[in-house]
Amino acid sequence: MKKMFSIITATFNAAEKISKTIESIVSQNRNLYEYIIIDGKSTDGTVEIIQHYQNKYKDNIRYVSEPDTGVYDGLNKGISLAKGEYLYFIGAGDTLFPNVLEKVSKYLSFSLELVYGNVFLKADQKVVKRKFNKDRISVQTLCHQAIFYKKEIFDILGNYNLKYSISADHIFNIKCFGVDEINKKYIDVLIATYEQGGISSFIKDPSFALDLENVIHKELGEEYLERYRYSGRKLEDFIRNFDSQNIAIISDHMIILNSILYNINYANEYMNRNITIKNIYSNDPLFCGQVIYGLLVKNLDLKELEEVDKVIIGSRRYKEVEKQLGYNGYYKDKIIIGSELLYTKAFNEFCSEYDRSNVIIFGVGEGGKKVYNYLIEKIPHIKIKSFFDNNSDKWHDKFF
Repeated sequence: MKKMFSIITATFNAAEKISKTIESIVSQNRNLYEYIIIDGKSTDGTVEIIQHYQNKYKDNIRYVSEPDTGVYDGLNKGISLAKGEYLYFIGAGDTLFPNVLEKVSKYLSFSLELVYGNVFLKADQKVVKRKFNKDRISVQTLCHQAIFYKKEIFDILGNYNLKYSISADHIFNIKCFGVDEINKKYIDVLIATYEQGGISSFIKDPSFALDLENVIHKELGEEYLERYRYSGRKLEDFIRNFDSQNIAIISDHMIILNSILYNINYANEYMNRNITIKNIYSNDPLFCGQVIYGLLVKNLDLKELEEVDKVIIGSRRYKEVEKQLGYNGYYKDKIIIGSELLYTKAFNEFCSEYDRSNVIIFGVGEGGKKVYNYLIEKIPHIKIKSFFDNNSDKWHDKFF
C-alpha cells in the first residue's frame, strides 16, 4: 500500500546521533510512512545501526550505503526511491515530535502543495513559528525540518541542485514560492526538533551566495530582489560564504557601523573567515578623523575602492551612496548594503508613508532602541506614546 509520507535522511558517519532520529520516526503511526536512509558509505558504525533498525522495521525502513558527493546527492537519491505522496527531509540528530505525522495528515489536501509548520531549535531553545510569503522567503530561510512537499513538486521543479553544498534547499524553496500554482500552507503544528550545529553552521557555499540574487530576480521578481539587497541579508550571506576578502566600509551612522564590525569580527574569530577591513570612509565630516577599529576614518576615495573585493555601505542614506558609486562605475555585485537586519518591508512602508503618527513600541531591548532611534531620525513628527515589555523587571524604568 502506498504510504502517505516518504521520510528521507542523508547520513555520513552519524553513529552518535542517528538512533534518536530513527527512534522518533518508528514511534509514528507505521501505516503512514516509509523511511529512506541514504548513507554516504560511513565508516563509524552508522550502517550497522541502520541495519539493526531495518531488520526490526522491514516494512518501513529502506537504506542504501554507497559513496555520494554530499548531502543533496544523498537526498536526491532518496527522492528517486520515494513512493509516498509527500516528501519530508530530516537530518541525523533531528527528531520528529510524537504523533506529528497523524496531526499533519489532517491538513493535507493531496493537491500540489507545500505544507509547513513549526520547529524547535535545540541550541537556541526556542520555537520558530513563521508564515512565509515571497517577501519573507527572499530574506529568510524556511527550515527544511518544517516542510512536507507534495512529491509532484520535484517532478515540476527538478531535484536539488548539486552545485550548492549547503543551501540547495533554500534555492529550491525560493523556486516553490515563485510558482503560484503550488499552494503554500502554514499549519500551527510543532513538527520537529532541529539539533543545529550541523554542516551548514561552518561550511561555505560561495556558489549559493553568488547566484542568490539572480535566483530571486528570476523566480520572485525585481521587487523581491530589492527587498533582499536592502534588508542586510546580503551581508550575512557574504560573511557566511566567503573568506580571505578585503573590504571597505562607507558609513555615517555609528550604530550600523558597530553592527557591521561586530558581525565581521565574529565571523573572523569563530568562523575563520579572515575578512580584512582595509579602510573606513565617510561623507560625514563629524566621522572623518576619528579612529575606529584602529583605522582612521577618511573622506571617500573612489580609487582606493578599486583595490577591495567588496564595499559595504553602513548608512541610512544607502541609496544615495549606492547611486554615487554607480555613477563612478561600481556595479551592484561589488556593493553590499550593511543594514541591521531589523526593518521589514511593512516597517519601511510605514516610515515612508506616514509622517505624523502615534506609535507604541513593544520591547525595550536592543531592538526597541534601534526602532526608537530610527523613527526619531526618519519621521521627525513621530509621537512615541509608550514602551511596553513582557518582562516585568523592566516595568516603571525610564527608557529614554
